[in-house]
Amino acid sequence: ETTTGSDDIIVAVLDTGILSGHPDLAGRLIAGYDFVSSVSRARDGDGIDPDPEDPGDDPAGQSSSFHGTHVSGTVGARSDNLTGVAGVTWQTRIMPVRVLGAGGGTSMEVSQGIRFAGGLSNVSGTLPQERAHVINMSLGGGGTSPIEQDAVLAVRAEGTIVIAAAGNDDSSAPYSPAGLDGVISVSAVGATSKKVSYSNYGDKVDVAAPGGEFWDSDGDDNLDMVLSTIGDDRGRFSYTYYQGTSMASPHMAGVVALMLAVNPELTPEDIDMLLEGTHPQTSTRITIDLGKPGRDDYYGHGLIDAAQAVRAAGELPGGPTPTPDKSKLRLSTEALDFRNFLKEIPFAASNGGTGALTITSVTTDAPWLAAAPVSGDAPLVIEITVDRSGLGDGTYSGSVQVESDATDGPSSGSVDVTMTVGGVSAGDVGECLVRIIDPDTMATVAEVMTDASRDYMYTTPAVAPGSYFVSAGTDRDGDSEICDIADACGVAPSQGEVSQDVTGGDIVVTESAGPR
Repeated sequence: ETTTGSDDIIVAVLDTGILSGHPDLAGRLIAGYDFVSSVSRARDGDGIDPDPEDPGDDPAGQSSSFHGTHVSGTVGARSDNLTGVAGVTWQTRIMPVRVLGAGGGTSMEVSQGIRFAGGLSNVSGTLPQERAHVINMSLGGGGTSPIEQDAVLAVRAEGTIVIAAAGNDDSSAPYSPAGLDGVISVSAVGATSKKVSYSNYGDKVDVAAPGGEFWDSDGDDNLDMVLSTIGDDRGRFSYTYYQGTSMASPHMAGVVALMLAVNPELTPEDIDMLLEGTHPQTSTRITIDLGKPGRDDYYGHGLIDAAQAVRAAGELPGGPTPTPDKSKLRLSTEALDFRNFLKEIPFAASNGGTGALTITSVTTDAPWLAAAPVSGDAPLVIEITVDRSGLGDGTYSGSVQVESDATDGPSSGSVDVTMTVGGVSAGDVGECLVRIIDPDTMATVAEVMTDASRDYMYTTPAVAPGSYFVSAGTDRDGDSEICDIADACGVAPSQGEVSQDVTGGDIVVTESAGPR
């Protein structure tokens, strides 16, 4: 309602390159560069060259990640086009800069990619027609890199805002480039706005954004992973779910691009102060405080709030002519379904307008339903809990009523709540692959097929003692990948330890989200 972005803004995606033919990225891409110097890692027949097309990062040509295409789709996939997914910013130009090949990349390659994107001299001997306003790096490794640090500080001095993934090791150890000075380090939260198990943390984390989780924590029958543009080694374009701080970082990059769309004069220092809540020219917070009050090592300064961030950007010099303040109540969902096993789900009440917005009351209409907190300043995360004790089997309905002092549009809103006690759901979704997955590498270590004729009973091959996810889903397009956009999918609700034979592993398998 305020902005969908601007094609005057350029976001550089430093990654594995791009599948330029993907239809949901048509019109979004501008010229980039390939800085992968090793011929064997590059897999495109040469070293550095002007073509950032992604030939795949699997030497066997079977299961390449096409990671850069997924990240680019989150930043700026074409939107409102009845196809695929929506980017955070509906209008922006994406500069693909290839710095990762088979087996990854080097600090030299990353640093040269940073310099190129920022419009500074580099080993290619060429410069982009226009420097990037934002650099996203969903990549990294342990330790620190002086050469990357020098490149970051150099492009930052020219006005480029640098953003990077905090890493997926559930660690506070040094990590580069996210831990470098001048880089906005992004940790990951899931659908319930809590730190996901894999996300790095520590004193270098600046902000949190959606990274996804490999299960359905909020009961909406969809995996809580990030769906975005992808392809395969056979040249087909599609969409798939990924999780990681790699997915969180482009959410933040997209929001910064929206901020620059309303105020192109924003500097890296402006973004730093806005995140910290210390900018002298606005009191508007651009994050929702999570965890301990104030900055903490899990969420930095909090979860990025796109509407508040755009609003704050507009209030700074260079923004649009101020208009009278009008606050507008926005709820992040219209309905919550706790099914027969979920106990708590949060939703957010935020301000879709300008000016201050106070949530004056949050009430429920059923004795088994509770909400907290019951008031506060927007943006406000409201935790909804259900209590099944003493209730007979069946489905129960209730609602949460939110009242505010909004001056534009309705001042109140409601969220319908459904909760089930007892019972199971059954049906025939076709053949399902049940897979045991290593939570660190997300690699499949064992799998077995089952279907309705066997009542979906399954026994997997034996695996070594350890901690695993168990997932199940269909493979309707025959690409050996379950949980694609057209598949039914489910995952065990938490990572489990296996030290002996385990029985009774139930998995709820439901249809995935996506175009029907």
